Amino acid sequence: MSLESSDDDGPPERRGTPSGLNGSPEAELNACKQPEQNGLGKSAPPNHPSAEAAASLSVMSEALDESGVNQRDDSPATVGEVVIDQANIPSDDELSSVGGDDSGHSPSEDGPGTRHSGRRGGRVAEFDPLLDEASSDSSSDAEDPGMPESSQGGDPGGEAGGRRSKREPKKIMDLKPVDLAPPKKNPRRGPKGGKKLKPAATERQASIGRDAEHPIDVDAYAALDVITWTERMAVVVTGIPSDPNVGVVNFDKEGLGTLQQSFKNTISIQDCSIQSGENPNDRLQNGTLEQLLEAAAGPNGKILNALEFPFTEPRIHLQQRFSSDMAAWFATDRPTEKLIVPVKDIRWGLAGLGGSVTHWHVDSDGFCTFIDVLCGLKLWMFGVTPRELASSTSMFLQPAFELSEPNIGRVEGAYDKDAKHIQPAIWELEAVVLPANTRLIMRPNVAHAVFTPEHSICHGGHFYSTMTIQDTAASLIHSFTVGNYITNTSHHPSRLLLRKMMEFYYRGVVLEDVDVTERYAEHLPDPNSVEGFVDLLTVCNLNILGNVLDFRTYSTPNESSDRPATEAQRLLLLTSDVNNIPPEERAHMRYARGMALEVLRWARSQFETRFNLAVVDLPSIYLEHQCRGIVQYKRMVEKGNYEGAPNCTLIGLTAQVKNVLALARNVFALDYDASKLWRQHKIPPEITPENLLLGDLSRFSCVRKKKPGEIRAMTEFQKVGETELDKRSLRAQAGRAKANDAVEERPAKKQRVF
Repeated sequence: MSLESSDDDGPPERRGTPSGLNGSPEAELNACKQPEQNGLGKSAPPNHPSAEAAASLSVMSEALDESGVNQRDDSPATVGEVVIDQANIPSDDELSSVGGDDSGHSPSEDGPGTRHSGRRGGRVAEFDPLLDEASSDSSSDAEDPGMPESSQGGDPGGEAGGRRSKREPKKIMDLKPVDLAPPKKNPRRGPKGGKKLKPAATERQASIGRDAEHPIDVDAYAALDVITWTERMAVVVTGIPSDPNVGVVNFDKEGLGTLQQSFKNTISIQDCSIQSGENPNDRLQNGTLEQLLEAAAGPNGKILNALEFPFTEPRIHLQQRFSSDMAAWFATDRPTEKLIVPVKDIRWGLAGLGGSVTHWHVDSDGFCTFIDVLCGLKLWMFGVTPRELASSTSMFLQPAFELSEPNIGRVEGAYDKDAKHIQPAIWELEAVVLPANTRLIMRPNVAHAVFTPEHSICHGGHFYSTMTIQDTAASLIHSFTVGNYITNTSHHPSRLLLRKMMEFYYRGVVLEDVDVTERYAEHLPDPNSVEGFVDLLTVCNLNILGNVLDFRTYSTPNESSDRPATEAQRLLLLTSDVNNIPPEERAHMRYARGMALEVLRWARSQFETRFNLAVVDLPSIYLEHQCRGIVQYKRMVEKGNYEGAPNCTLIGLTAQVKNVLALARNVFALDYDASKLWRQHKIPPEITPENLLLGDLSRFSCVRKKKPGEIRAMTEFQKVGETELDKRSLRAQAGRAKANDAVEERPAKKQRVF
């Protein structure tokens, strides 16, 4: 089973060459206007919209009905979500009219399972963003959104992720003006997190519609703890003001002009009017924005979806409140540094006509996603999965798993037996309607599909967040291992963002020399809590495994589907690790790896970690556990004939993993040799390799040592992070450079004169 069509939330890399004529731009442009050559003519077939699109919508509708997703006519959204209206502020009378019911019950009195922020698997839940501190006794036990689930009242999802029991619709407590008093300390964030609004969390019940909608103004939204919310749910913000430089956007030539693309340029467009066969690229056509606009003009136009509009100049500001990667970038930026923000990979636009569908997929590279609907409508559907299953190596390899038919498969294997709190269904469906001037902020590792009821223009982006970095790690490993099955693109510049986050964590947490203003401090993990400690270790592991999880490691320089490797190139890759990663970037990867190893050394020297009360070396265990899980995952993928990173084999992956583990052994001076790295007795048997993360973190604890080790500022990170394969590659490159210099300096032979 392969994924149909490309992401509806980012500029994809095409998985194949779109149909159309090769040649001059003029010839290609003229060819685009001929329906018999590229399928992008003005008129659509008589069965418009296509039978397949109608069938897809029917399947989605039935699945949503089974999940109990109901749409309300008076609401812009069909499921519960964090709804923040920036446009309208209700009067005091209006606020008082939504008080408790006749019995006097408030949401906090509705049972222990009603005050939590949704499943970590991606549940779309709803918040009361304004907590009435004076209301009855609801303020005394309101949930701190930053606390681990195990420490909060009730269990997520009614049964900690299981099917939710049906309850009567709840009334909302009386609301008072916004209180900007500091919330309880967030255990995952540093002590200087600043003032936040404290939300009273209420899980949305799929069978009864949204509980309530609380309008607040733009200033109040700026103070909300959006970062913590995105840890556990999708966030929907309504009433986003229009960009003053753009104004109100309509689906016309001026509106499409915001996509930073010439109307004459040839772009890749999905023609949803085409019946898709086994090859999902059947729908990819060459076309232009002009043709997209022509198709939108008449009722019988084709159903087109254009998703490739990478922005060279970000319309949406890079420094968003929820974006930890950009906080890291600007907090560590230096005038002498030549690195450039990869804007084209993290800011983009979309344009789709009514009736277009983007099928189920997971965003690549562990990215979080946000999208602003400028005009039209989007129906965003989520495949909600418990976190334990979403981070499992068997998630996408379940026998009953189907991307095209979600919500019908049942979990098999270990998770069906021992995880008593996990529902038997692989997915539970939820959805939300996104009208114009609405923003969706979505967590990583969440499967989703998108239907466009009306012609729509969107701007959006990808980002990394400290609060979801563990799920980013699981999603990134999924994308690497079974990428072609669940997504269709890879953004290798994403690794640059992770390297900047590594530097940010080192300077901010270890050295404490980052300018800890509120904007930056709230993105730093707090190592004094287990969640924050594991967040810190996760970024370290992602950078230590930077080469392992990079597609380009397993390809030769400039290798592609159109340009296969030669025998000599393949030999250099096998013997000297000369791969498709540029030498300058490999140097930066060595630097980040060395920094990550130093942070792990610091963590081991500063903190004592325990697992079920027994002292353990958590930094070493976590790294080895993820390495073991990645290798086992690859073994399962090869056995099932799934497609992952191109040219990556189990043998090649294992060699790369052992390469970095050998370096870690030398740096940590561990007491076991390379031949014992894979022995399971080094990892507690409760931490199974089926889970790419550590599972239930309530089993762990960490405290600062009474006599912590020294904090040292190192500058030779590149040398510390140099693996044996790096040394081979450097020697091979030096030899090639020396040979090239010798050829250039060799004097030309004198020509004999006859």
